[in-house]
Amino acid sequence: MSSKLSDFIDIHVHILPNIDDGPKSIEQSIALSKMYMEAGIMSLIATPHFIPGTGWSVPKEIIIEKVIELNTELQKQAIPLQIFTGMEIALHNHILESFNNDILLPLANSEYYLIELPFNDLQKTSLKTITTLLDDGKKIILAHPERTNTCQENPSLFSLMVQNGLKIQVNLGSLLGYFGLQCFTTAMKLIDSECVHFIGSDAHSATKRTPPTQKQWADLKKLVGEKTTSRICITNPALFGVRPCETKIGCELRDT
Repeated sequence: MSSKLSDFIDIHVHILPNIDDGPKSIEQSIALSKMYMEAGIMSLIATPHFIPGTGWSVPKEIIIEKVIELNTELQKQAIPLQIFTGMEIALHNHILESFNNDILLPLANSEYYLIELPFNDLQKTSLKTITTLLDDGKKIILAHPERTNTCQENPSLFSLMVQNGLKIQVNLGSLLGYFGLQCFTTAMKLIDSECVHFIGSDAHSATKRTPPTQKQWADLKKLVGEKTTSRICITNPALFGVRPCETKIGCELRDT
């Protein structure tokens, strides 16, 4: 059976108002939500940036409150979209303390955390930190590593980390060439080595970096195939239990 865009579960979206570089108002959040509704997509995870020491580091309690507020407004406007809680957590020097102090939000109440690596000059200590987190039993999903210099220069290094339990999310825009040739080539190398577990739109607004369209969905299936599209866009994210009006969690993700 052909996978449909309406079955896509987007695990990386900047949709909450006045938190980061996403929507600046509830009205802009609703406009972005309507684009998901028009695509038939019913579930997504809000992943505002969490960068300690900056203005993009609101407490998890505020994120939860804003998700509740947005879901309430969507219900009032009869928009059949449910938002789940999450964060896009910047890898920082005190991330181990952040885990220990329980200040980070996992994706949709699961055990998985979305971590963003530095884009430039990724130091060996950063990768050591990821390894330490994995060794400590933390379940980590890297957000769009194909956009980082280190992954572009040595994608096989990330393949080895996947063997140790790391999960990888690539951006739809990377696979469609919107972030340049290096991002596209690196994303395809990760796909070809079966190291990609999720695709995220990384949508930010209704006018720029928008949700996927039917044409983009068709282009994706043509590029990576029906089976891979279904696995990384539908099957794996569904294992979070992300379904409208449901919250069950705890399933393991398949590697292939």
